[in-house]
Amino acid sequence: MAGRRTGDKRSSQGRGGERRGGPNRRPGGSGRGRPGPGAGRGGRGRGGSVGPGWIIGVHAVASLLRETPKRIHAVHVWAGQGQHLISLAKDAGITVRNDQPDEFAGDNHLAQGVAARVAPFPYTDLTALLQRPTAGGGLLIALDSITDTRNLGAILRSAGFFAADGVLMPRDRAAAVTPVTERIARGGAAVVPVAQVTNLSRALAQVADAGWTIVGTALDDVDGELWQEPLDGPICLVLGAEDKGMRRLVRARCDRVVSLTPLAPVQSLNVASFATLAMSEVRRQQRSGGS
Repeated sequence: MAGRRTGDKRSSQGRGGERRGGPNRRPGGSGRGRPGPGAGRGGRGRGGSVGPGWIIGVHAVASLLRETPKRIHAVHVWAGQGQHLISLAKDAGITVRNDQPDEFAGDNHLAQGVAARVAPFPYTDLTALLQRPTAGGGLLIALDSITDTRNLGAILRSAGFFAADGVLMPRDRAAAVTPVTERIARGGAAVVPVAQVTNLSRALAQVADAGWTIVGTALDDVDGELWQEPLDGPICLVLGAEDKGMRRLVRARCDRVVSLTPLAPVQSLNVASFATLAMSEVRRQQRSGGS
């Protein structure tokens, strides 16, 4: 294990990610450090949320029915794509209504004919998260001020696919799990615990004390390539903000920092795309014993 870093070595240009110490600069649609479309309570744009309290989309609602049915107050089904969810809802003792709520009139949504009225998203306490049994060697994802809810949803989708043990992110100045996030996650938000923390740097210290290796992602001033660094133990991957990368105190908590070198003159990857590659590599090494 590389020694713990004590400072942030920033750079103005990097490889395979974003400038200034993070893996991804200006992801599609929202790379300027401001919340992207739907980052707050949601709007009525195509694919946007109609507001808190609803989860839409066949995959997202199906995952809720399987994983957290107690969160659901009622399921509305008004088109063919959602018909197979009726039996799942009834088996769980959930009210099923064959009507289209007024919120989903018109075509400015992606409900696919199904919507669930739900309780607020249940965040997990970090201490409780660290006490849970780990899957496949242990994989946590720490998000340093990711502001776009769509990026967050895509990361949660990948985290669910790779059976990540949890995601932790700041409570302030970062995207929260919204209905848009849950729809894009396509069930990932229902199966991966998410912890909001007051101070990400201190939270990472707690993660390290629990025996996890903290691996940051950046462009320059790194310890090595993602593919070449040992990632076979319990790994907490840290992904920096879309426009600025990891903050100085967060980077200082990393045991090592890795990068990806592009194979063509394309400067960066979207943060969610980078996250998927990094999770895949961690799981590959954990399955193969670090080779």
